[in-house]
Amino acid sequence: MNEFTPEATKQENVGKNERKHAEFSMMRVMLWLGIGLLITAVVSLTYPNLLLFIFKDDVDGMNIAYVATLAVSIVMMLVSMLVVHLKASKKDSALSPIFYLIYTISVGFLLSSVFLTILGSEQSDAIGTISVAFFVTAGCFIVMGLIGFLTKRSLNILIPLIITLVIGAVIISLVNFFMQSSIVYWITDFVLFGVILVITAVDINNIKKIAEAGVFYSSLNMSIYCAFSLYVDFINIFIRVLMYVAMSKRNS
Repeated sequence: MNEFTPEATKQENVGKNERKHAEFSMMRVMLWLGIGLLITAVVSLTYPNLLLFIFKDDVDGMNIAYVATLAVSIVMMLVSMLVVHLKASKKDSALSPIFYLIYTISVGFLLSSVFLTILGSEQSDAIGTISVAFFVTAGCFIVMGLIGFLTKRSLNILIPLIITLVIGAVIISLVNFFMQSSIVYWITDFVLFGVILVITAVDINNIKKIAEAGVFYSSLNMSIYCAFSLYVDFINIFIRVLMYVAMSKRNS
């Protein structure tokens, strides 16, 4: 028979509270991730129509405005990424969430050009292609998230392997630039896609450990930084999946 003592009960309650705090902290990160993805989706799907509404028949003016928006978005993405990274371990301020949101808006502008390309080649089923890609991406993200969250050991041991695979894929891609082999291209592309998936699991595993340490309770900036990392993972997966879905529909 187990013997229950006040000390054991107290330790058990502390353990339960820590798990609840960690789960709540993870929810905060996921909430910021969801907000970022929602903003990106709204901007990317509505911005081209907004330009059409503003410029109407002025095609040249619309093209100039669109190119200028994309150029500014690239600059703002780089600035926002730098600010979020630098502010992660600093004292909380409004700059971190503001620049995180600016980053998601900028990605929305850039992603709209991808959607326009899909719309141009698949006018009849562009929304269907984007929807399928989104749900496949969400499925991949959830699976890798569960792997990262449920794995008790640190997945940072995979980082040397990830770096090796990336370097190898880049070198093979450079060689294939002269060989022009479609088989080699697809092999390296799928390897990079696998690397992105593994990085997602590693990121979620690290975020879980940060949450368990209670860091998010004292640092909004760290919550934003972790949400930013997951956001980048999700977008990278989505772009790859969207390309695969679009090409498979085009070839079918």
